[in-house]
Amino acid sequence: MSEKENVMIKFLTKMFHKSKKTEPVALDFSHIDSKDKLAAAVAAETLFPILLFPEAFGGEAIEVNTVYVPAGIAETQHKIIGTLLRLIEEGMVDGLKAYPENKGDSLVPCKIHIQTSKDGVQGQFNPSIEIW
Repeated sequence: MSEKENVMIKFLTKMFHKSKKTEPVALDFSHIDSKDKLAAAVAAETLFPILLFPEAFGGEAIEVNTVYVPAGIAETQHKIIGTLLRLIEEGMVDGLKAYPENKGDSLVPCKIHIQTSKDGVQGQFNPSIEIW
């Protein structure tokens, strides 16, 4: 990887990395532990659906690819998608994985992890979106 690519990856990683020490998580969705409670939170516009693996990368709007998150998370994901699209266009990334991390029985993920790779080797830009 060139020096320019390394500098870009370091910059992008810092831009999207959230430190737990400086930004405490105030939300708690541990009580959303059933489909009925999830549906009620969606109806109350407390939670909104997003795709784990976005349509921009071939993801489909199906149940196993859909998670429910509070307002603002979709915008964070959108910024990361834009960065990933640029990295793909520049040939720095050719593989992606996205998966949720859950706490307890909650149906709302506490984090969304995105892993990149290039030629089967884990990439250097692997953001996580902190949710709660």
